[in-house]
Amino acid sequence: MADQAFNERSSTTMTTPTEATDQGGKTRGSWGLPLRLAIIALVVFNIATVSIAVIVISYSSSLSSNRDAITQGTANIITLVKGRQSDSSNQVTMFLESQLDKVDAVINATNTQILQRKVNVTDFDAMAPMMISNLRAIRPTIMFHLIFNNRTNEVIGTGSIYENFSSPDPTQYIYMYLIQKNKTCARFCPSVTTNGSVHLYFVSEDDRDSLSIGGMQTKTAPNIQFWKRAWYQDVYNLPVFSLHYTDATIGLTTSAFPRLIIQYAAFPVFDADGNSVAAGFVAMSLFNFAKMLDQVKTRATKNSVFYIMAPTGQVLGMSGLNQTSYYQQSPLIHQISDGSYTVKTIWDFPYADYPLVNVSASNILKYSGNDLYSDFADTQFQDGEYFYQVTSYRRKNYKWIIVSGAPANDYLSDTLVLQSRLAVQLNDTNRNVIIIAVSIVVAMVLVS
Repeated sequence: MADQAFNERSSTTMTTPTEATDQGGKTRGSWGLPLRLAIIALVVFNIATVSIAVIVISYSSSLSSNRDAITQGTANIITLVKGRQSDSSNQVTMFLESQLDKVDAVINATNTQILQRKVNVTDFDAMAPMMISNLRAIRPTIMFHLIFNNRTNEVIGTGSIYENFSSPDPTQYIYMYLIQKNKTCARFCPSVTTNGSVHLYFVSEDDRDSLSIGGMQTKTAPNIQFWKRAWYQDVYNLPVFSLHYTDATIGLTTSAFPRLIIQYAAFPVFDADGNSVAAGFVAMSLFNFAKMLDQVKTRATKNSVFYIMAPTGQVLGMSGLNQTSYYQQSPLIHQISDGSYTVKTIWDFPYADYPLVNVSASNILKYSGNDLYSDFADTQFQDGEYFYQVTSYRRKNYKWIIVSGAPANDYLSDTLVLQSRLAVQLNDTNRNVIIIAVSIVVAMVLVS
């Protein structure tokens, strides 16, 4: 009886959820899923997982490949940029060296002929043809070549005039002299005195290459005190064959000479007995700096900028100034509040109008330790939107600072276009992978 009771009790309590039914015969409390839905869910999950993995792997691989390609392309372009900027700076350096070699040659020829007693510094009839001949032989681009005799307070000089900005050679030579006391000479002293002013004459040449002077071209104000000029003070006590370059200034302005930026190369003059008898200078016209820099720019990128600055911060030449005439005042000259004229400095070029000049000059000044006279090394900069290089050229006591640069887009524009195109292609590829993955999921659901 006990066994029978146990079996009856067990048969009523030990049932599975699927076995329990209500009075209507339906299953009660079932937690199982239909097999078909379970299979579909599993397939969708697997396909989604694989699709996501494919998309991530594809995107990462494509992004990495694009990034590597852009990085390598950019690195190659930057190497090219550095090479081109170095070449441009070398061209400017060679031009400067060539021009200064000519100035040296004029000065050395004059000094040598005086030292060898071929001419006497007081003999204007001999000095004038000699100085003009030296200019014609060497053809430096200068304003004038002058000697001041500190013993007699006499001045003699010669100069060259160019017809226009593009003239390769002078079209006219001038002669100038100043006499404080009565002086006579057969050919080159039209007046026995100039009353303390410098008289300028055009030089004529006949069929036999004989030089002579015509009527007076112009004259300066009286009582010019050359012994008080900085260039004279710099060199008078220096030894023979010394040479001293001054800072840039605004040159003598006459109808023959427009208002130009000049730089003096000053030197002492000794006679054959070794006595210091005079001092002189070659006034280098810097208008040809702009011409030369424009020529260099023709072989560079469209938006390249080249300029030359002095340790004082003065800008001695710059490309792209559109100075087309020798008689056109340089845009690097400006008038200040007192009415005088001066040479612009790097602080006179605002960022809004001259972004590359402003940025490069500012950073080069910082690089020099705020001392452009310091002996800082040549280097190249990659500064955000710009690439530029600074190179120093030294001669005697002076340093010319050459800067060449260009916006990064001048070199990287093709790379940026490629980067944009690759990004579009990457997005298109990822979109296609997603569409395919979704299509597979939909198809599997329908089939199932």
